[in-house]
Amino acid sequence: MTAPVSKARCCELDALRILACFFVVVIHTANRLPWGPMSQATWWGCNLYSALVRSAVPLFLMISGANFLSRPEPPEWKVLLKKYVLRLAVLYALWRLLYGIDSCGIAALRSLDGWRQILTTEPKYHLWFLPKMITAYLLLPVLWLIARERNGKYLDGCLLGGILLYFLSQTLRNLPLGGSLSGLLTAFEYPMNSFLLYMLLGYRLSSRESKLGLLPLLLGFGLSALAAAGLNGWLSLRKGGLDDTMYNLQTVFSMTEASCIFLLFRRWGQRRPFGCRKLLTELSAGTLGVYLLHVFLLEHLQQWLGGPLSTVSPLISIPLLSLAVFGLCMAISCLIRRIPWVGKWIM
Repeated sequence: MTAPVSKARCCELDALRILACFFVVVIHTANRLPWGPMSQATWWGCNLYSALVRSAVPLFLMISGANFLSRPEPPEWKVLLKKYVLRLAVLYALWRLLYGIDSCGIAALRSLDGWRQILTTEPKYHLWFLPKMITAYLLLPVLWLIARERNGKYLDGCLLGGILLYFLSQTLRNLPLGGSLSGLLTAFEYPMNSFLLYMLLGYRLSSRESKLGLLPLLLGFGLSALAAAGLNGWLSLRKGGLDDTMYNLQTVFSMTEASCIFLLFRRWGQRRPFGCRKLLTELSAGTLGVYLLHVFLLEHLQQWLGGPLSTVSPLISIPLLSLAVFGLCMAISCLIRRIPWVGKWIM
Protein backbone atom coordinates (compact mmCIF):
# COMPACT_ATOMS: atom_id res chain seq x y z
CA MET A 1 0.00 0.00 0.00
CA THR A 2 1.43 3.35 -1.01
CA ALA A 3 1.41 5.99 1.69
CA PRO A 4 1.17 9.71 0.86
CA VAL A 5 4.08 11.93 1.70
CA SER A 6 2.94 13.97 4.70
CA LYS A 7 4.21 17.36 5.88
CA ALA A 8 6.04 15.61 8.71
CA ARG A 9 7.63 13.26 6.18
CA CYS A 10 8.80 16.23 4.10
CA CYS A 11 10.27 17.77 7.24
CA GLU A 12 12.22 14.63 8.06
CA LEU A 13 13.52 14.52 4.50
CA ASP A 14 14.76 18.09 4.94
CA ALA A 15 16.59 17.04 8.11
CA LEU A 16 18.03 14.05 6.27
CA ARG A 17 19.25 16.23 3.40
CA ILE A 18 21.10 18.49 5.87
CA LEU A 19 22.79 15.45 7.42
CA ALA A 20 23.76 14.08 3.99
CA CYS A 21 25.30 17.43 3.06
CA PHE A 22 27.31 17.47 6.28
CA PHE A 23 28.51 13.94 5.50
CA VAL A 24 29.83 15.19 2.14
CA VAL A 25 31.83 17.89 3.90
CA VAL A 26 33.25 15.31 6.33
CA ILE A 27 34.31 13.05 3.43
CA HIS A 28 36.19 15.78 1.63
CA THR A 29 37.68 17.17 4.84
CA ALA A 30 39.02 13.72 5.76
CA ASN A 31 40.48 13.32 2.27
CA ARG A 32 42.51 16.52 2.64
CA LEU A 33 44.05 15.87 6.07
CA PRO A 34 46.99 13.56 6.80
CA TRP A 35 45.90 10.34 8.51
CA GLY A 36 49.40 9.27 9.46
CA PRO A 37 50.96 5.84 8.86
CA MET A 38 48.72 2.79 8.62
CA SER A 39 50.46 1.22 11.60
CA GLN A 40 48.93 3.79 13.97
CA ALA A 41 45.47 3.78 15.54
CA THR A 42 44.85 7.28 14.13
CA TRP A 43 44.78 5.93 10.58
CA TRP A 44 42.20 3.31 11.50
CA GLY A 45 40.10 5.91 13.30
CA CYS A 46 40.06 8.11 10.18
CA ASN A 47 39.26 5.05 8.09
CA LEU A 48 36.21 4.43 10.31
CA TYR A 49 35.22 8.11 10.09
CA SER A 50 35.15 7.86 6.31
CA ALA A 51 33.18 4.61 6.36
CA LEU A 52 30.52 6.10 8.65
CA VAL A 53 29.67 8.96 6.27
CA ARG A 54 29.74 7.19 2.89
CA SER A 55 25.94 7.18 2.68
CA ALA A 56 26.00 10.89 1.76
CA VAL A 57 25.38 10.72 -2.00
CA PRO A 58 23.01 7.70 -1.75
CA LEU A 59 20.90 9.67 0.74
CA PHE A 60 20.62 12.64 -1.64
CA LEU A 61 19.37 10.28 -4.35
CA MET A 62 16.95 8.47 -2.06
CA ILE A 63 15.47 11.78 -0.95
CA SER A 64 14.93 12.78 -4.59
CA GLY A 65 13.26 9.45 -5.27
CA ALA A 66 10.99 9.80 -2.25
CA ASN A 67 9.98 13.31 -3.29
CA PHE A 68 9.45 12.83 -7.03
CA LEU A 69 8.15 9.28 -7.28
CA SER A 70 5.56 9.72 -4.53
CA ARG A 71 3.66 12.30 -6.60
CA PRO A 72 0.26 11.18 -7.92
CA GLU A 73 1.21 11.99 -11.52
CA PRO A 74 4.49 11.32 -13.37
CA PRO A 75 6.84 14.31 -13.60
CA GLU A 76 6.37 16.27 -16.84
CA TRP A 77 9.36 16.58 -19.16
CA LYS A 78 8.79 20.31 -19.61
CA VAL A 79 8.75 20.96 -15.86
CA LEU A 80 11.83 18.81 -15.28
CA LEU A 81 13.77 20.57 -18.03
CA LYS A 82 12.77 24.08 -17.03
CA LYS A 83 12.83 23.82 -13.24
CA TYR A 84 15.57 21.29 -12.50
CA VAL A 85 17.73 20.35 -15.48
CA LEU A 86 18.30 23.94 -16.65
CA ARG A 87 19.23 25.13 -13.17
CA LEU A 88 21.70 22.29 -12.57
CA ALA A 89 23.25 22.80 -16.02
CA VAL A 90 23.74 26.53 -15.32
CA LEU A 91 25.19 25.82 -11.88
CA TYR A 92 27.58 23.23 -13.32
CA ALA A 93 28.83 25.60 -16.03
CA LEU A 94 29.12 28.54 -13.62
CA TRP A 95 30.96 26.69 -10.87
CA ARG A 96 33.23 24.93 -13.30
CA LEU A 97 34.17 28.39 -14.58
CA LEU A 98 34.62 29.82 -11.06
CA TYR A 99 36.82 26.94 -9.95
CA GLY A 100 38.78 27.28 -13.21
CA ILE A 101 39.43 30.95 -12.46
CA ASP A 102 40.45 30.05 -8.92
CA SER A 103 42.91 27.44 -10.21
CA CYS A 104 44.42 29.60 -12.97
CA GLY A 105 44.33 32.93 -11.15
CA ILE A 106 42.54 36.22 -11.86
CA ALA A 107 45.35 37.27 -14.18
CA ALA A 108 44.27 34.56 -16.65
CA LEU A 109 41.14 36.60 -17.42
CA ARG A 110 43.24 39.21 -19.21
CA SER A 111 44.27 37.09 -22.19
CA LEU A 112 42.76 34.70 -24.71
CA ASP A 113 45.23 31.99 -23.73
CA GLY A 114 44.25 32.48 -20.11
CA TRP A 115 40.56 32.00 -20.93
CA ARG A 116 41.45 28.91 -22.95
CA GLN A 117 43.30 27.54 -19.94
CA ILE A 118 40.38 28.32 -17.63
CA LEU A 119 37.82 26.65 -19.89
CA THR A 120 39.92 23.52 -20.36
CA THR A 121 40.79 23.10 -16.68
CA GLU A 122 39.63 19.79 -15.24
CA PRO A 123 36.41 20.29 -13.23
CA LYS A 124 36.75 20.06 -9.46
CA TYR A 125 36.25 16.54 -8.23
CA HIS A 126 32.94 17.15 -6.43
CA LEU A 127 31.17 18.65 -9.47
CA TRP A 128 30.77 15.17 -11.03
CA PHE A 129 27.46 14.87 -9.18
CA LEU A 130 25.64 17.58 -11.16
CA PRO A 131 25.75 16.09 -14.70
CA LYS A 132 24.93 12.66 -13.25
CA MET A 133 21.94 14.16 -11.49
CA ILE A 134 20.78 15.83 -14.69
CA THR A 135 20.64 12.49 -16.51
CA ALA A 136 18.81 10.95 -13.55
CA TYR A 137 16.19 13.73 -13.66
CA LEU A 138 15.63 13.08 -17.35
CA LEU A 139 14.74 9.46 -16.52
CA LEU A 140 12.35 10.30 -13.67
CA PRO A 141 9.17 9.73 -15.76
CA VAL A 142 10.41 6.21 -16.57
CA LEU A 143 11.25 5.57 -12.91
CA TRP A 144 7.79 6.79 -11.92
CA LEU A 145 6.22 4.16 -14.16
CA ILE A 146 8.41 1.42 -12.67
CA ALA A 147 7.59 2.54 -9.14
CA ARG A 148 3.87 3.14 -9.57
CA GLU A 149 2.68 0.89 -12.39
CA ARG A 150 0.00 -1.47 -11.06
CA ASN A 151 0.53 -0.11 -7.53
CA GLY A 152 4.25 -0.88 -7.52
CA LYS A 153 3.91 -4.52 -8.53
CA TYR A 154 7.25 -4.52 -10.38
CA LEU A 155 9.23 -2.36 -7.97
CA ASP A 156 10.43 -5.02 -5.53
CA GLY A 157 11.63 -7.30 -8.30
CA CYS A 158 13.54 -4.43 -9.90
CA LEU A 159 15.22 -3.56 -6.59
CA LEU A 160 16.03 -7.17 -5.75
CA GLY A 161 17.70 -7.58 -9.13
CA GLY A 162 19.64 -4.37 -8.52
CA ILE A 163 20.88 -5.54 -5.12
CA LEU A 164 22.07 -8.91 -6.44
CA LEU A 165 23.27 -8.02 -9.93
CA TYR A 166 24.53 -4.50 -9.32
CA PHE A 167 25.41 -3.65 -5.70
CA LEU A 168 26.61 -7.13 -4.72
CA SER A 169 28.44 -7.56 -8.02
CA GLN A 170 30.18 -4.18 -7.69
CA THR A 171 31.24 -5.08 -4.15
CA LEU A 172 32.59 -8.53 -4.97
CA ARG A 173 34.59 -7.42 -8.00
CA ASN A 174 36.85 -5.37 -5.71
CA LEU A 175 37.56 -8.28 -3.36
CA PRO A 176 40.37 -10.75 -4.18
CA LEU A 177 38.26 -13.68 -2.99
CA GLY A 178 35.12 -12.60 -4.81
CA GLY A 179 36.42 -12.55 -8.37
CA SER A 180 34.79 -15.74 -9.66
CA LEU A 181 31.37 -15.00 -8.18
CA SER A 182 31.60 -11.40 -9.36
CA GLY A 183 32.39 -12.61 -12.87
CA LEU A 184 29.27 -14.75 -12.79
CA LEU A 185 27.10 -11.84 -11.62
CA THR A 186 28.53 -9.27 -14.04
CA ALA A 187 27.71 -11.61 -16.91
CA PHE A 188 24.11 -10.54 -16.21
CA GLU A 189 24.76 -6.84 -16.76
CA TYR A 190 22.03 -4.86 -14.98
CA PRO A 191 20.50 -2.09 -17.12
CA MET A 192 20.28 0.42 -14.22
CA ASN A 193 23.01 2.37 -12.48
CA SER A 194 23.35 3.31 -8.82
CA PHE A 195 21.61 6.70 -9.23
CA LEU A 196 18.40 5.18 -10.57
CA LEU A 197 18.40 2.30 -8.08
CA TYR A 198 18.87 4.64 -5.12
CA MET A 199 15.96 6.78 -6.30
CA LEU A 200 13.72 3.73 -6.52
CA LEU A 201 14.95 2.54 -3.13
CA GLY A 202 14.18 5.92 -1.55
CA TYR A 203 10.62 5.75 -2.84
CA ARG A 204 10.25 2.14 -1.69
CA LEU A 205 11.40 2.90 1.85
CA SER A 206 9.32 6.08 2.13
CA SER A 207 6.07 4.65 0.79
CA ARG A 208 5.71 1.39 2.72
CA GLU A 209 5.75 0.66 6.40
CA SER A 210 8.87 -0.90 7.88
CA LYS A 211 8.74 -3.32 10.82
CA LEU A 212 12.41 -2.85 11.67
CA GLY A 213 12.96 -1.41 15.13
CA LEU A 214 15.52 1.09 16.34
CA LEU A 215 18.07 -1.51 17.49
CA PRO A 216 18.19 -3.52 14.21
CA LEU A 217 18.61 -0.31 12.21
CA LEU A 218 21.43 0.95 14.42
CA LEU A 219 23.09 -2.47 14.31
CA GLY A 220 22.74 -2.65 10.54
CA PHE A 221 24.31 0.78 10.13
CA GLY A 222 27.14 0.11 12.57
CA LEU A 223 28.02 -3.36 11.31
CA SER A 224 27.98 -2.21 7.69
CA ALA A 225 30.29 0.73 8.47
CA LEU A 226 32.64 -1.55 10.43
CA ALA A 227 32.70 -4.09 7.58
CA ALA A 228 33.50 -1.37 5.02
CA ALA A 229 36.23 0.09 7.24
CA GLY A 230 37.69 -3.35 7.96
CA LEU A 231 37.76 -4.39 4.30
CA ASN A 232 39.25 -1.05 3.27
CA GLY A 233 41.95 -1.50 5.90
CA TRP A 234 42.69 -5.02 4.71
CA LEU A 235 42.83 -3.97 1.05
CA SER A 236 45.00 -0.97 1.96
CA LEU A 237 47.48 -3.22 3.77
CA ARG A 238 47.66 -5.49 0.72
CA LYS A 239 48.13 -2.49 -1.58
CA GLY A 240 50.59 -0.64 0.65
CA GLY A 241 48.47 2.53 0.56
CA LEU A 242 44.92 3.72 0.95
CA ASP A 243 42.40 1.62 -0.96
CA ASP A 244 38.93 3.17 -0.71
CA THR A 245 36.98 0.86 -3.01
CA MET A 246 34.66 -0.26 -0.21
CA TYR A 247 33.62 3.36 0.35
CA ASN A 248 32.10 3.45 -3.15
CA LEU A 249 28.42 4.36 -3.38
CA GLN A 250 27.93 1.25 -5.56
CA THR A 251 28.79 -1.17 -2.76
CA VAL A 252 26.41 -3.13 -0.56
CA PHE A 253 27.84 -1.32 2.46
CA SER A 254 26.94 2.19 1.29
CA MET A 255 23.49 0.97 0.30
CA THR A 256 22.92 -0.65 3.71
CA GLU A 257 24.14 2.40 5.63
CA ALA A 258 21.94 4.74 3.59
CA SER A 259 18.88 2.50 3.98
CA CYS A 260 19.31 2.27 7.75
CA ILE A 261 19.74 6.04 8.19
CA PHE A 262 16.78 6.72 5.90
CA LEU A 263 14.53 4.40 7.93
CA LEU A 264 15.81 5.83 11.22
CA PHE A 265 14.81 9.35 10.20
CA ARG A 266 11.48 8.12 8.96
CA ARG A 267 10.87 6.30 12.24
CA TRP A 268 11.74 9.34 14.34
CA GLY A 269 9.64 11.60 12.14
CA GLN A 270 6.59 9.37 12.55
CA ARG A 271 6.89 8.96 16.32
CA ARG A 272 7.96 12.51 17.13
CA PRO A 273 7.60 14.91 14.20
CA PHE A 274 10.58 17.16 13.68
CA GLY A 275 10.22 20.68 15.07
CA CYS A 276 11.68 23.94 13.71
CA ARG A 277 10.08 23.30 10.32
CA LYS A 278 10.93 26.72 8.90
CA LEU A 279 14.56 26.44 9.97
CA LEU A 280 14.88 22.94 8.52
CA THR A 281 13.33 24.11 5.25
CA GLU A 282 15.75 27.03 5.01
CA LEU A 283 18.82 24.93 5.82
CA SER A 284 17.71 22.19 3.45
CA ALA A 285 17.39 24.71 0.63
CA GLY A 286 20.94 25.88 1.34
CA THR A 287 22.54 22.44 1.02
CA LEU A 288 23.17 22.72 -2.72
CA GLY A 289 25.15 25.91 -2.11
CA VAL A 290 27.16 24.16 0.61
CA TYR A 291 27.91 21.32 -1.80
CA LEU A 292 29.13 23.73 -4.48
CA LEU A 293 31.17 26.00 -2.19
CA HIS A 294 32.76 23.78 0.46
CA VAL A 295 35.68 22.52 -1.67
CA PHE A 296 36.78 26.12 -2.36
CA LEU A 297 36.75 26.87 1.35
CA LEU A 298 38.55 23.64 2.26
CA GLU A 299 41.32 24.25 -0.24
CA HIS A 300 41.97 27.80 0.92
CA LEU A 301 41.73 26.97 4.60
CA GLN A 302 44.32 24.26 4.04
CA GLN A 303 46.61 26.84 2.44
CA TRP A 304 46.13 29.29 5.31
CA LEU A 305 46.11 26.80 8.19
CA GLY A 306 48.13 23.92 6.72
CA GLY A 307 50.80 24.00 9.41
CA PRO A 308 48.51 24.19 12.46
CA LEU A 309 46.15 21.55 11.02
CA SER A 310 48.96 19.05 10.55
CA THR A 311 49.85 19.28 14.24
CA VAL A 312 46.34 18.37 15.44
CA SER A 313 45.15 14.77 15.46
CA PRO A 314 42.82 14.18 12.48
CA LEU A 315 40.42 12.44 14.86
CA ILE A 316 39.83 15.91 16.33
CA SER A 317 40.48 18.17 13.34
CA ILE A 318 38.19 16.29 10.91
CA PRO A 319 34.93 16.84 12.84
CA LEU A 320 35.85 20.36 14.02
CA LEU A 321 36.95 21.58 10.58
CA SER A 322 33.93 19.90 8.96
CA LEU A 323 31.54 21.70 11.32
CA ALA A 324 33.26 25.05 10.72
CA VAL A 325 33.26 24.68 6.93
CA PHE A 326 29.67 23.42 6.86
CA GLY A 327 28.42 26.29 9.06
CA LEU A 328 30.25 29.00 7.11
CA CYS A 329 29.18 27.62 3.72
CA MET A 330 25.59 27.30 4.90
CA ALA A 331 25.55 30.93 6.06
CA ILE A 332 26.98 32.11 2.72
CA SER A 333 24.56 29.93 0.76
CA CYS A 334 21.49 31.15 2.65
CA LEU A 335 22.55 34.80 2.19
CA ILE A 336 23.28 34.51 -1.54
CA ARG A 337 20.03 32.63 -2.18
CA ARG A 338 18.14 35.70 -0.94
CA ILE A 339 19.51 37.87 -3.74
CA PRO A 340 16.51 38.54 -6.05
CA TRP A 341 16.51 36.99 -9.53
CA VAL A 342 20.06 35.62 -9.48
CA GLY A 343 20.35 33.89 -6.09
CA LYS A 344 18.99 30.54 -7.25
CA TRP A 345 21.32 30.54 -10.29
CA ILE A 346 24.40 30.86 -8.06
CA MET A 347 23.49 28.61 -5.14
